[in-house]
Amino acid sequence: MGRDTLCVVGRGPIGAAVALGAGRAGLDVVQLVAPTTADPGPARALALSPGTLRFLDALGVAARLPAASMASYTGMRVVADDGRATLEFDAADAGESELGRIVDGDALDHAFDQALRGEARVETRVGTPLRMRVDRDSARIDLADGRTVDAALVVAADGAQSWVRRQCGLRVRERDYRQHAVTVRFACERPHDGIARQWFRGDGVLALLPQAGDHVALVWSTDPAHADVLVADPQALAAQATDASGAALGALSIAGPVGRFPLSAHVASRWTAPRAVLVGDAAHRFHPLAGQGANVGFRDARSLVDVLATRAAGTDPGDA
Repeated sequence: MGRDTLCVVGRGPIGAAVALGAGRAGLDVVQLVAPTTADPGPARALALSPGTLRFLDALGVAARLPAASMASYTGMRVVADDGRATLEFDAADAGESELGRIVDGDALDHAFDQALRGEARVETRVGTPLRMRVDRDSARIDLADGRTVDAALVVAADGAQSWVRRQCGLRVRERDYRQHAVTVRFACERPHDGIARQWFRGDGVLALLPQAGDHVALVWSTDPAHADVLVADPQALAAQATDASGAALGALSIAGPVGRFPLSAHVASRWTAPRAVLVGDAAHRFHPLAGQGANVGFRDARSLVDVLATRAAGTDPGDA
């Protein structure tokens, strides 16, 4: 390993963006991913901003996304819990063609996998990390099978429960929202017209996000007891979502598996440590209400790649 080697820990799209961008900037990159043992679960729907989409285009990833895996949204309608007060946003008012796109998370992962396979400077290794040791000149990660990875800089892109963050001794400030997000893909009776919709209700926040064709993604943030009721019967969930949304899109019907995950926020005490830097959920995590988690993570990736790509010749990429 040369002194211009990065080790990106994590298999998600934020780490993949760092690996791809750094490889194209002339660094040698090892992307260290843990063995997959669990079912990935229901598909994720990510709201990506125009800035994120431009970054993905520059990486050559956007062109690899099938048209059926994403939908543009040109407006947003937010309804208060009294059913009368509303906020509306339109891309045309800002001189834009769209506010963003809702992208299928699995399709985005696949597009990054394809792009990384074509990047000669990026090597993917599968292994379980045991410990990380840092000295003046490098960081070393010992794997469970006896192998090691040496790098000038370790990038923690390993999610909210980041192993790298713990190895660096960095603490997080956490907030439990005491809510769970219930997610599912619906077919809708009426066209969504490219409008993202949210209802602020007494039982939480319900969002219907446009997807390709006549489909929408539901994200219903609610208390755990209500989430129990919603996930117990998918058909009843469709009926409740139709009613809670005032049948804005007509009758909703189940078009995918139902998912559920607890909601919390955190921010790391620091985003850097000796020869390590945190990106994405390893550094910060948000409520999905504003759809900014992935966008801020990609901004982390873009900023880090820019710093590495424009550093002075011969500069150690792990230098603080």
